[in-house]
Amino acid sequence: RPQLNITQDNTTVRLTWNLPSTPIEYIENYKIYAYKQNGSLTKSDWKKISIVK
Repeated sequence: RPQLNITQDNTTVRLTWNLPSTPIEYIENYKIYAYKQNGSLTKSDWKKISIVK
């Protein structure tokens, strides 16, 4: 079961997940997204930044 950690600075909220029961060799990649809040939530507010392999 993933463990979620949330930290906040002045203008940044960071979400990180830990997967303690998943061996590292089973994780193929990580997808990194960014979200900029502008008043109304839409799917297009999320932007894929990178894929880490």
